[in-house]
Amino acid sequence: MEPQDLIGKKILKFEPLTPLEYDDMGWYGGGAWKIVLEDGTVIIASSDEEGNDGGSFFVFTPDGSFRF
Repeated sequence: MEPQDLIGKKILKFEPLTPLEYDDMGWYGGGAWKIVLEDGTVIIASSDEEGNDGGSFFVFTPDGSFRF
């Protein structure tokens, strides 16, 4: 999948990974979140391209606020 394949897809949920999902990924940390799209695609932030642990999303809102 290429980034442009995500354009126009609707986000259904934004939620933390479950303990079972952490186990399935082989991760030990906490705080990882997933984005679930309408077609069943799931996007998970990772600390690196090898998938060594969960990562963070940086969110900048239109009013200039910052969240992570």
